Amino acid sequence: MEFLRKYLVFILLALALAIKIIYIIEVKDNSPFIDIPFGDAKYYIGEAEKLVNNGNLTPEPFFHSAPVYIIFLFLMISFAGKSFIFIRIVQVLIGIINLFLVYKITLVYSKKWHTAIIAVIIAILYAPLTFHEVKLLETPIVLLGLLAGIYLLSREHNFLITYLAGISFGIAALGKPNIAYVSVFIVAYEFYCNRKEKKAFLKPLLLLLGLITVISPVAVRNYLVSGELVPISTNGGINFYIGNYKGSDGAFTVPSDPEFIKDKLDIASREVARKLTGKQLTAEQSNIFWYKEGFSEIAKNPTGWLKLLLKKIMLFFGNYEIPNKHDFNVIREYFAPILWFLPLNAPIIFGLAAFSLFFINWKDFRLSLIIILLIFITIILLFNTGRYRLPVIVLSFPLAASAISKIYELLKLHHYKILLRVFIPVAIISSLLYTVPKPFNESLYFTQLGNAYIEKKDKKNAVNMYQKAINLSNKNHAAYCGLGKISMDNKNPQNAKLLFTKALSLNPENSAYYFNLGNAELAMLQYDSSIDAYKKSLAINPNNASAYNNLSYAYAMTNNFDKAEEANKYAIQFGGEKYYKMSSFINKLKQRNENKTRKKTED
Repeated sequence: MEFLRKYLVFILLALALAIKIIYIIEVKDNSPFIDIPFGDAKYYIGEAEKLVNNGNLTPEPFFHSAPVYIIFLFLMISFAGKSFIFIRIVQVLIGIINLFLVYKITLVYSKKWHTAIIAVIIAILYAPLTFHEVKLLETPIVLLGLLAGIYLLSREHNFLITYLAGISFGIAALGKPNIAYVSVFIVAYEFYCNRKEKKAFLKPLLLLLGLITVISPVAVRNYLVSGELVPISTNGGINFYIGNYKGSDGAFTVPSDPEFIKDKLDIASREVARKLTGKQLTAEQSNIFWYKEGFSEIAKNPTGWLKLLLKKIMLFFGNYEIPNKHDFNVIREYFAPILWFLPLNAPIIFGLAAFSLFFINWKDFRLSLIIILLIFITIILLFNTGRYRLPVIVLSFPLAASAISKIYELLKLHHYKILLRVFIPVAIISSLLYTVPKPFNESLYFTQLGNAYIEKKDKKNAVNMYQKAINLSNKNHAAYCGLGKISMDNKNPQNAKLLFTKALSLNPENSAYYFNLGNAELAMLQYDSSIDAYKKSLAINPNNASAYNNLSYAYAMTNNFDKAEEANKYAIQFGGEKYYKMSSFINKLKQRNENKTRKKTED
């Protein structure tokens, strides 16, 4: 028994490490995403590479997204090069530290060794934790900051420990800015708890000092670069708007404005704000603008917003792991069988945590409960994704473990009535969470898989993924477009035209689809039709240099040289010097036609 007390937790941690390594191997062998990041991961890696290329942390401002993961990637790439496997393994090791912190926190709260062991087992059996730790995103670092901060505050306090707790919460805040707001409440909470002591201000002051130590360098750097006070990032406003505008579904669904579709969110949000205000806005001005727009949307339709809020609450507690680009359900189904051996899900954990609230000593768990509540509020005011709610689930592991310990204790004492009075209503509510509808179509994820295979130049697998996407939803216009591009590569513009036309029938406001249709028609020498397609593309996105360039060619091939030259000017204006080649082509074609005309006249 003494051996188990000493070493069982380390045996479990070794098991967890083995599971996570197996998961990495399975995904590497079966999926293209281990080598090709996209979405937020692609953005973070791009920003980190800029810093690596410049050799320090100063040239680029950390404006749009929180900087902690960019800094982490900067350090990883500087140390080991651009090795995604190395980065993922480091994140897994951070995840193992997080499991140990779950164990220590549960031990402090429950004062029972076996309850702490149960908390670790729950963490291992919750598959989305492994899934999110391996993604090239900030999740394990945010969890490390949160768990370390809570553990340090749960210990006997001295100046250094309190200060380090503040630093830990600061690191988490640099990964998820909503935790900065949570941290301010933690400071206030600590002042309230110590208000009767002689030096009531000292502990919260040290906690605040730790926060400032971590956040202030980023804030100062942002100010020096931009002249604006930006403590962490400027993506809060657009995220608030996306989570609360009329078209929101409670998850991450951007508005239908073409600017949001064609650009990265940091660029798109500022461009749309510029169009709506008629002013060139800075990053922080754009951030404030979108906060105002979000509140305006709420004020316009408070009843609709309350319904949306209820939907977001249901999604938060529901069984479905809402993807943020990567879909947990698809990865588990098709690419990583190991995840099927990890059966726990959100409703079970939330249900157990709710059960424990009837029996725990609230004073012992109070700090975690406050943090859970505050993170939950900040998330439902924005939007749901699986990784956003993960900190709440991880902080619920000690509560869920306490519930299992209590159930065992009640069964052992034959207190069945007490058990059933609490267990039945909690079980009913948890069961209802399985009925929450999915806001995300898995078909879209297979389209993303197809795009990733295209990036790897694996057309065979790309076709399979696009076809799978269409089988799941015959309204997936992006999958038809993907197949169309492959047909173009295979020198089959007739089939490509059919596919692009199908995509446009499902999404007639997509500039890229018209552009691709124009390319197919151009390849078939259908110049008039291609001109019409390029015009429609440019009507939606008037800054597309490639569309102007191809339009210029089509006009030239129909001997409409004035319009060809005009289109070429716009191509150069929006795309730069590389489009000067078309000018030479037009001039040669124009000269050849003039020579033919002259020769006919002479004859």
